[in-house]
Amino acid sequence: MADNVLLGNVLAGLERLGYSKERATERVKIYNNATKGSTLYHRRKYNEDLELIITGSRREGLASFWVSDTDEMIVPAYVACCETGINPRGEHVTIDLDFEDAPSGYTFLKLANDGLTQRLPKMINWEIVQKGNTLYLKNTQEFRDETNKEDEESVTGHEDVADLDTGWMRHNITQSEITGPAFPFSIPMPMGNRFLNYDRVLALKCYCSGIHEWCDSKRKYDWPGLELIEKIKGLNAHVVPTGVKGSIHETLQWRICYTLAEIELVKSFNDTQIKVYAVLKMLAKGVLEPALKTRTSEKGDNVHVPGLTYIMKNIMFWISEDGPVEMFTKEQFFERLLETLVKLKKYLEEENLPNYMIPSRNLCMEKLTPEQRVILLSEIEDILKEGLEFLKRIPQLADEINNSNEEELNMKAMKRFTEEQFLLSTFTLPPEQLAEVILQFHDAHTREESGLIYVEKVLPYFRQNNTSGFFEQFSHMSDEEIFRKILMQFYGQLGL
Repeated sequence: MADNVLLGNVLAGLERLGYSKERATERVKIYNNATKGSTLYHRRKYNEDLELIITGSRREGLASFWVSDTDEMIVPAYVACCETGINPRGEHVTIDLDFEDAPSGYTFLKLANDGLTQRLPKMINWEIVQKGNTLYLKNTQEFRDETNKEDEESVTGHEDVADLDTGWMRHNITQSEITGPAFPFSIPMPMGNRFLNYDRVLALKCYCSGIHEWCDSKRKYDWPGLELIEKIKGLNAHVVPTGVKGSIHETLQWRICYTLAEIELVKSFNDTQIKVYAVLKMLAKGVLEPALKTRTSEKGDNVHVPGLTYIMKNIMFWISEDGPVEMFTKEQFFERLLETLVKLKKYLEEENLPNYMIPSRNLCMEKLTPEQRVILLSEIEDILKEGLEFLKRIPQLADEINNSNEEELNMKAMKRFTEEQFLLSTFTLPPEQLAEVILQFHDAHTREESGLIYVEKVLPYFRQNNTSGFFEQFSHMSDEEIFRKILMQFYGQLGL
């Protein structure tokens, strides 16, 4: 009986926090459109044929607006990294994949001659190194300094484009410490003292046979379905500039990623799969990563604590494939959740956590130090002994489970929902219009001017053209109501 009450509270809490199939589907549509508009803006900004791809939890539809960073890939459209015998259609600057002596899931990028770097995008500082008689592209690439106007003008070659980002928003961009392949930075919001956090990574299109090996794998059950597998077969892979830490030639290795395939896999999740995955991510960020940091510090080790959400994603993929998808029901939510933790424990004990798309790539050895693996295994064992009570220790879920005032919980949920809808509304503009509005936001000279752009350019559009139906509540609100009920929240006068 107690478990039934807890189940009801957890499922209701996850709904209020925005983790449902319906809300995920809405966000996916919005971020698909945001990807198109952002691509147009960045093509104009850099004067390059490139694509900006929003990835991670946002593109999967599983991130409320302030909960997660925005992960992005910048992909030059005309650069192709190819396995021998595979030739992409169209005109490309072609770089050869060289798998010899590379760790599983990684490759070296071999250049035919050093003149190729002159044809690569100028927004990147490219480095090459000679190994024997062969030239390789290093993975120590850096985006040119986006806070330096002179540098940007040299990137674009156009003075007018260099002037695109001269407003207060650009001058208040802050960069965080770089700990991986991504360039982390924060952009201030026009309303209130809040920032949007971004992790941007260079990615190159990759044409290799690995995806066909995954597609042809034998599966006992029905997930992923044949239609989804065929769709994934036609998606690009990418390589990103990072190697296995401590390995030979680490700075020459590039990691192969099936990011677009993983997005499609998560999009296929049913409502219960989404909720299990959401709890795993909350557990990783709210309990396991802090425990790793604390227990590592106690031992006096100054070791970087890895993000564990990617490990949780792969566990979720394996669990989904290992049984009938029909087992992911509301009634069996707890069983499936505990099953994922038991599987994680097994992988940690075996010191082998296979990447779902590239099973020969061992995430346990790649992501965790031996000490971190032991600590994480100990934490998982304690959680399994604790049973479902561990859910009450997850910060995001604690209030939803422990607070019996349903009216108060629903009011908080409505405020979160309204704020998220307000923020997402900008990304529903048609791509061309969205690109122009992004430009105007970045070009605005003051915070107040940025706010006016929203009122004059965004509000009128989605009030009159709310084809998605996502923002019905705004259609019936006056400007005064929107400013009073929403904008004031950013300044903390109403609070969330």
